Amino acid sequence: MQCHKYFLTIMDDFTHFSWVFLMCSKVETQSTLKNFILHVKKQFNAKVKMVKSDNGS
Repeated sequence: MQCHKYFLTIMDDFTHFSWVFLMCSKVETQSTLKNFILHVKKQFNAKVKMVKSDNGS
């Protein structure tokens, strides 16, 4: 049984491409974001310069 009650949406300001990550708890947000940044660095040979948040609950 899956418990995905939360999601994290990441949008690239330049391309407007979006990624959505399903999560079971808010605690997963930090590790999900960290893994995404590592993925961008590895996959696209690019550096994340800024992270903006809407301070969602």
